[in-house]
Amino acid sequence: MGWLTAGIVGWACLILVNWWWSIGGTDAHYGWIGAASASALLLALLAAARGLSKANADTVAGRERRATGHALSWIALIPAAAAAAMSLPGTPGLWHVAAALVAVIVGVIVLATVWGRHIVAIAAMLTVSVFAFAAAVVAASTWEVRPERVAVIALIGVIVAVTWATTTAVAASGVPTPLFPSVTNRGVFERLPGQPADTVSPVGPTGVATAEQVRAWVMRGNNTMTGMMIGLAVVTLVAARYAVVPGQPGGWRYTAFVGAVCVILVLRSRSFVDRYQSVTLMIAGVGAAAVAIGRYAASDATSLKVALVCVGVTLGIAVMGLVTALVVPFREYTAPMRRFVEIIEYVLLLALLPWALWLLNLYPVIRNAVRHGI
Repeated sequence: MGWLTAGIVGWACLILVNWWWSIGGTDAHYGWIGAASASALLLALLAAARGLSKANADTVAGRERRATGHALSWIALIPAAAAAAMSLPGTPGLWHVAAALVAVIVGVIVLATVWGRHIVAIAAMLTVSVFAFAAAVVAASTWEVRPERVAVIALIGVIVAVTWATTTAVAASGVPTPLFPSVTNRGVFERLPGQPADTVSPVGPTGVATAEQVRAWVMRGNNTMTGMMIGLAVVTLVAARYAVVPGQPGGWRYTAFVGAVCVILVLRSRSFVDRYQSVTLMIAGVGAAAVAIGRYAASDATSLKVALVCVGVTLGIAVMGLVTALVVPFREYTAPMRRFVEIIEYVLLLALLPWALWLLNLYPVIRNAVRHGI
């Protein structure tokens, strides 16, 4: 019933947004009704979720009601996004989409804090929403950045997010971080009450964490990282579609950049212990390569030569992936071979940023800034 309710609420909000968009936005005659209706629906869902969440958990009916209230709180994200979009004045545009994404991001964070469940889905939604919000802001601004350049920035963001995924997961897990001395030692060493004025003692968390606490930290951090990998995989596939521009002057530069990102993601997948995270990152790299090949096939759909080449490359990637899956996990590799693979990844990483600056045409800007002392 939860999915059915979500579908009905989503359809109702879509009808409201379509009407609001068609009349020209909030500034039109009666344009405020769209935001008011979505807000009323949001309040009704939150009130129902609040009431059902107080049901008695000792009975079957009470547990069902509590589960329904939990589902309604998530469904409330739909009218929240619609109300945020329709509340902004002006002609409907990408800024209204950005407002809806902000509402989704804030709502997901609040629900994650309240419920503490569905960490994988929450992390994936937050990852995709943050990238989508950044892209919407750039597209709505007056910067006139071409889509392929926005996609290049998104792919750089994917590499950075994958690199710092472990740190992000540790921060999200809630595990107490070790306290290191600071410049003033404030919060690390303090004079405790009742002690002499010329003595200090270490302060910080005391006691030993229980097994349940450690398990909760590990599961929360691992689920956060899994959700991040899923979200980053989605962003990679979408960005690869827009980053590859066959037929345009210098289009090979973008294709080479996407290819390097794909190789980095495939090589980086071996560093994740969790199988789902490793496989997700592998799928992201291979899937982005397939998307790039599809872009070239679609650019000249009537050419037999292009079609055969694209099919051959796609099948080659499939065969390579199959052989790798059947051979690599069951063989022991020497340290020089592993180091060689690491060097390939490091070389690609070192070349990625200068290549991205070239694609973004930032070298003239940097040269002028240095020349004029800006």
